[in-house]
Amino acid sequence: MDGVCWRGHALPCLQNLCLEDLCSCDGFPFDELFENLSSAPPILEEDGPIFLPDLQSLTISGYEISVWPSILRLFSLPHRKLLSLEVNELGEIEIDKNTLRDILRLVDEGINFRISGGRGRVDYLPVLKESLRGEGPSEESEVVDHAL
Repeated sequence: MDGVCWRGHALPCLQNLCLEDLCSCDGFPFDELFENLSSAPPILEEDGPIFLPDLQSLTISGYEISVWPSILRLFSLPHRKLLSLEVNELGEIEIDKNTLRDILRLVDEGINFRISGGRGRVDYLPVLKESLRGEGPSEESEVVDHAL
């Protein structure tokens, strides 16, 4: 996937995007996709079109998906607050505990985000939330691992 260019392709009518069977190890540019989705809308027309301005639903399914910090940036923008996002990790979910806490806070605030696992797409957020129950804030960036 080297050389994928997302910029300049606003795709103004696309509302639902489903990316299946991806793997970071294959070079899929998750960081670039989320960077473009997380860019602020242009103030002036000459700033260029916003990337996927009408996107309402994004589903990503695959292995070694490491977009967790990018999710926080994505939902920090007002024009993305209504986006529905599902990340279906077919392998092991690895999220550092501080990022997981921030993601769970966004979900508690009403962000429509789901972490699912396996081919059956079992909802994993309750399991991850339970893994943090009873723990206070952590200075370290421990990783939560869950095999699916």
